[in-house]
Amino acid sequence: ENFGASIKTVALLLKHGVRHIYARAANDLHVAILESFHVERILTPEQTSAHFLTQEMLLGAQTAALQITDSVFVSTFPVPVPFYGQPYSRLPLKDYGITLVAVTRLKKTTNILGLESNQYTFIDPDSADEGTARQGDRITVLCTDKALRTLMHHIR
Repeated sequence: ENFGASIKTVALLLKHGVRHIYARAANDLHVAILESFHVERILTPEQTSAHFLTQEMLLGAQTAALQITDSVFVSTFPVPVPFYGQPYSRLPLKDYGITLVAVTRLKKTTNILGLESNQYTFIDPDSADEGTARQGDRITVLCTDKALRTLMHHIR
């Protein structure tokens, strides 16, 4: 958390030829300086946690996200209630700059012991039989944080 100590440590590691440096940054200035050192990975846990908490509050506890760039994420979450019964091909996602990547649905499966359990399996969102949004389905989308917030604001 000590800005000066962090910069000195990275500089010393670089001086001694360390190639793989992961450093934590406390703010945007810290990030910019670490980027100028070509640090392999800059960690910003507070911002990451805040982002994921925001998504969880917006979409529910069953939300998962993977950050692609500073503003683009792949997010997986339960299908919002207003989408139930609509064909996936007609969901207004593209209107918000959101790309549907995948749809999963709970299905009964049997394991090697013959016991039944429910597991999410991939479904074809373009299929006439399976391509309608249902309660319990999960969608995976590629989007910006702003686009997802805007969509959720409009459907609520």
